[in-house]
Amino acid sequence: TIFDDSHIRRVELRISQAEWQRMWQQPESKTRVHADAILFGELVEDISVSMKGNGSLGGSGEKKSWKIDTNHFVAEQEYHNLKQLLFHNNFADASMLREKMAYDIMHFAGVPAGHTAYVEFWIDITDDDKPAEYWGVYTMVERVDSKYVRNRFGRDAGTGNLYKADAWFEEGAADLGYYGEDINDYPMPRGEVAYGLQTNLEDPDYSGIINLCKVIDGTEYASEAAFTAALEEVFDVDSY
Repeated sequence: TIFDDSHIRRVELRISQAEWQRMWQQPESKTRVHADAILFGELVEDISVSMKGNGSLGGSGEKKSWKIDTNHFVAEQEYHNLKQLLFHNNFADASMLREKMAYDIMHFAGVPAGHTAYVEFWIDITDDDKPAEYWGVYTMVERVDSKYVRNRFGRDAGTGNLYKADAWFEEGAADLGYYGEDINDYPMPRGEVAYGLQTNLEDPDYSGIINLCKVIDGTEYASEAAFTAALEEVFDVDSY
């Protein structure tokens, strides 16, 4: 129901002038500020909003991508079983089709992929006399988190590790290279492990990703068939 793409629906962000200006002081810091939102006609109060993106953040002019977090200020607050909503600006794509078509193609092929839908995005500065301003069409994309994992791979899978790969120029990247059995010897872009854990943070275990890197990059194989067999033990090749 949230990702109904049969028509383009309206999302309206309601934010004070002070919070709006605070967010724009340093866009690259992705500052979370307090706001309310009307999501498809339904008011959701006390949410946080922040800019998102990397390359698109600095090169997209005023039309930034946005992230709404319903439980940042109000613990466990959700919107129809979702804690975050992502709104992408289709940076460098005049057709505004590429991202959504890629997700739709993956769905068609049977590959696990996020739900998407187009929305109209409006912003209302609540303490001025002007009406809400239209900021354009955005692609709303489902966030990949533990709920996503459970929905795609079964409830038990929701307890597994979810990684977010990172890279930052000369500081290194999640390159699937094998650097040994200690995760601290692996690339550290922005000072953090390139394979950033999104789940199980209280007891982080990187042995699975280290083993994958070892199979791919840290083992000598007698034949291509031996490598193929080893890889298929630790990686869903068909889905990839």
